[in-house]
Amino acid sequence: MSSYSVFLLIFTTLFLVCNDVVVAVDCNSNIPAINITVALPVGAANFTSIQGAINHVPENNNQWFRILVKAGDYSEQVEVDRPCIILEGDADGGTTIEFNAHDTPLDSPTFYLTQKAENFVAKRINFKNTFNYAKYRLDGYNRTMNGKGGMNDPEIKPAVAALVMGDKASFYCCNFYGVQDTLWDQQGRHFYQNYRIEGLCDFIWGNAQCYYENCDLVSQGAGYITAQGRDTEDETTGFVFYGGTVSGIGPTYLGRAYRSHSRVIFHNTTFDHIIHPSGWDAGNYKGHGANFTYAEIDCDAGLNETGKGMEKTLADTDIPNFTTYSFINDPEQWMNNQPH
Repeated sequence: MSSYSVFLLIFTTLFLVCNDVVVAVDCNSNIPAINITVALPVGAANFTSIQGAINHVPENNNQWFRILVKAGDYSEQVEVDRPCIILEGDADGGTTIEFNAHDTPLDSPTFYLTQKAENFVAKRINFKNTFNYAKYRLDGYNRTMNGKGGMNDPEIKPAVAALVMGDKASFYCCNFYGVQDTLWDQQGRHFYQNYRIEGLCDFIWGNAQCYYENCDLVSQGAGYITAQGRDTEDETTGFVFYGGTVSGIGPTYLGRAYRSHSRVIFHNTTFDHIIHPSGWDAGNYKGHGANFTYAEIDCDAGLNETGKGMEKTLADTDIPNFTTYSFINDPEQWMNNQPH
């Protein structure tokens, strides 16, 4: 998560917007989606790579294309740069996109949903960055914040499983696997339901506007679950987790501030006893605590007084704004127009 990589991403985003490269797209739902199939050589299909199927979709597409991906491990970096795509894994599971890129966040994503890929739906896909994943997944549970291991382990490097920048993106029954920076939720409005995310350090980070429903967050050791990057009070961005569980190995922080107005809310979430007693970390924004919006609603992570002191008590009138789909769906109601 180097500052240079993030600068490049922000610069590119501003360039695209200022030059009218990105336009809002409404997908035509009045006609059936066009189906494309992907399978490894053992099965008959239109394509043997996911990228090949995506490239087949017209760049200025406004009709839903359903890309059906048969079970298998697809070793490729996938970039979705066109709208109105449904990426659907095998009905029995077992569809995985994986790659081993690392070192910089911008170059490492196994899956990249670009700003051009407005209106996107994924179902039953595993997104995995394999760099160091086996090591931390299998034997990384005894690491601590002191000395070697945890955040001080020199082998930990940015290795993004998915970078999501397209607006109006939904993920159903998908899983995200990595160690550092697993899910880079950078920009746009996104919905996640019934999924699993594994990681150690900042494994959900960025500045998108996201609602995560009934999801399992699995910590691989002492680190941070979220690093949310809201910059100003006027931004509508933030991470809201409704239901689901937080488990694995700790102690891990619920989050650390990635920008001065960081916003993360857990509602009705079940926590294992792995949360660091302080709960939240101001990171490089010590003294900005009054600007953070960190909250637990109808759940208890077991924080000490310091941790509870960093949290806000939301007014009863504010809670529905964060704990229902309206946080990402109003006023456009875009979720209602997507296939499920």
